[in-house]
Amino acid sequence: MKTVRVLMVVLVGLALLAVTGCGCGKIKQAAEIARMANDARDGKMTVTNEKGEKATIETNKAGDKGGKITVTDEKGTTTTTEIGNAKVSEQEVGIAFYPGATVETSSASSTSGKESAKYSVVSLTSTDSFDQVAKFYKDKYAKGNTVMEQPNSLMITITAGKESGRMIMVTSSEGKVQIMIHAAAS
Repeated sequence: MKTVRVLMVVLVGLALLAVTGCGCGKIKQAAEIARMANDARDGKMTVTNEKGEKATIETNKAGDKGGKITVTDEKGTTTTTEIGNAKVSEQEVGIAFYPGATVETSSASSTSGKESAKYSVVSLTSTDSFDQVAKFYKDKYAKGNTVMEQPNSLMITITAGKESGRMIMVTSSEGKVQIMIHAAAS
């Protein structure tokens, strides 16, 4: 899937931007990062910023089912991002998957080291009506949380604590109901 490959290259580029501290005005450096991101698709590379700080970036080959990127800096902080085919469960995101829905894609990112964090996204589809799916999520999660609803669109934001949050988005288009579940914790 070309979208997954492009997303992998963009994520590698963003990881490199974070590591190298590239500002918007540094076009030459951004071009170098883009070149290195292209090279990183197939393996492992080390990036050194202007301060001499290093980060190692490992990728697996992005295929139709997604890919994985791991960045480790010299302080031992490791960030792993899996795109498209991460194994994300209801227990991990803390939100029930709609019964009978099909998992289309799932992505996860985690950081370990001095500060740890985890972020997951799951995309599901259902052939049930928008109203059925929306009712399921409103019954379970609306009370005490922020709910925004428009025709064929529902968003519930759940604050689970100072450093975590979850969001459910339900939309309907072309006879399919799309469910996006986002979960973050640090």
